[in-house]
Amino acid sequence: MKIPTRSAPGRNATLLIGSFSILTALIAVGVIIQPLLIFVLPLVAILIRTIPSAGGLSITLILAGPVLASRYALAGLTLDNWLTIAGAILGVAHLLFRKGAVDFRLAALPLALAGTVLLSVLAAGTGDLAAIIRYLSLAVLAIVIVGKNQKIRRHAERGLVVVMTVGAISVLLQPLLPSILPPYIDPDSGSIRLGGLFGHPNFAASSLALFALYVLASRVSSRKLTILALVLVLPAVLFTSSLGAIVALLVCAAVLLVTRLGRMLVALLLAGVVFALFGSTFVDRIGFFLSSDTDANSVGWRLRQWSQALELMPQLNFFGVGWGMIETITGSPAHNAYLAIVVELGFVGALIVLVGWVVSQLRIGFKRAGIVLGAFVAATSITDPTLYYPSTLAAYLIVGGLTAAMSSQEEVQSAIIKRTTHAKQASNVVGH
Repeated sequence: MKIPTRSAPGRNATLLIGSFSILTALIAVGVIIQPLLIFVLPLVAILIRTIPSAGGLSITLILAGPVLASRYALAGLTLDNWLTIAGAILGVAHLLFRKGAVDFRLAALPLALAGTVLLSVLAAGTGDLAAIIRYLSLAVLAIVIVGKNQKIRRHAERGLVVVMTVGAISVLLQPLLPSILPPYIDPDSGSIRLGGLFGHPNFAASSLALFALYVLASRVSSRKLTILALVLVLPAVLFTSSLGAIVALLVCAAVLLVTRLGRMLVALLLAGVVFALFGSTFVDRIGFFLSSDTDANSVGWRLRQWSQALELMPQLNFFGVGWGMIETITGSPAHNAYLAIVVELGFVGALIVLVGWVVSQLRIGFKRAGIVLGAFVAATSITDPTLYYPSTLAAYLIVGGLTAAMSSQEEVQSAIIKRTTHAKQASNVVGH
């Protein structure tokens, strides 16, 4: 009797996952003195157990890094980097073992960012080389998620739900755990804001909002997933007091739900209850934003940041001043993704990034859900680096890939229905 054996790809994937499990256990022993890692690392172990495919696990780890682990360091690197590297290794291994052509279209944006950062480093002699590895890892994520394996996308969606749920809970519980999760102190207003494990409240809001928009747009998501987004994620977005992300989310959600009155009413009711209970910080932020003191309000503060960034732009700005140099020189980021890309990567780099973004968005699609995701990123990038920040870009690529797959399935189903209808009509004609 012949004993069944695993295929070579299966054996290698299993060995990689097993090796990563052992590595996770060793890291847990070494860093147990940091209380929060006791919760983060078991979460990674749970993901390894519940997401059996190397492709799905790689996507989840690359997302979990910037979302859940950017605040904590290990052996000179943030835990975020360790998880991202592990996810990228699993993703590359999966791509080496898979069959069929590779679709690079969704990966066009992170590949464009990686390439232009490298060009800027070579031209300016300075910049953030680590960013190149980060964007290449996100490119791996994008390539894996648009593959033909539907099981991997199901695993990726499962991982997305787990990671975003934990992220949302960390935001909601942050006021109760100030020693473990110190709150974020807003540098412009001095107010205390909540970002949970994400770190910065604006990145928390944008990442969670992209997930919520995916759930609200998806017609194949379960009722449990919808309830999860409404009960945990939407209140967590409000908790961050991120004005840009909240306004963009409300507008985009209204566009998605205009024909789905039930979901819209539930979302509005829940948002109203949460705002009534916990909306004081949000109101303070609005007051700060609308303050008549132009030297202190949020608008005046951002205009000064933009002006300082523009002053750094070379006269012949082909390749920019170097990635990350605005914050290095001025002490603060530009708070505008477009301005930062032009100043730090130059006009050549900005053009390449724009083309990459268009190609990625074309892969996501221009149906209503795809347009809403692209519009959200475009709008929030005016005041924050949503377009290229790791957690928000990872969320955008994952929900974009899942949305593209959802649109493709709907097109296939529609084509089948049309063919079936035409066949029935033809048979009826012949019968008569």
